[in-house]
Amino acid sequence: MKLIKIYSKTCGPCKVLEKNLVESGVEYDSVDVTSEEGEDLTEAYGVRAVPTLLLVDDNGTLLNKHTGILNVDEIKLFACN
Repeated sequence: MKLIKIYSKTCGPCKVLEKNLVESGVEYDSVDVTSEEGEDLTEAYGVRAVPTLLLVDDNGTLLNKHTGILNVDEIKLFACN
């Protein structure tokens, strides 16, 4: 499984989520919504707002999606589902 954070550099809630992700110790990838990869992911997974967390399996199948801020404990639970 892979956890992906979709964010924008100018997004305040994205910065809070980043801090909580780091504190959680969960491994994740960050993708800027304005990058080519970000544009592809937002289209493929129907991302309409940031920050959004995507949990995908090794084949790219979406397992879970959350838009908004999660606290450290919520991140750990989200990443395990």
